[in-house]
Amino acid sequence: MTSDRVIDLLQKAYGDEMETVMNYQTNAIVLDGSVPKRSSRASSKTFRRN
Repeated sequence: MTSDRVIDLLQKAYGDEMETVMNYQTNAIVLDGSVPKRSSRASSKTFRRN
């Protein structure tokens, strides 16, 4: 197995895991009936995307 193939598989697996996490979060919000608030302890740097 080549390095490029390993990288492709890891990228796909990461994307699949991110989708799973987003689905869990969405279902948790829907089941709870409310939208979670951002913690006052969290800094804005935590949520910054590059």
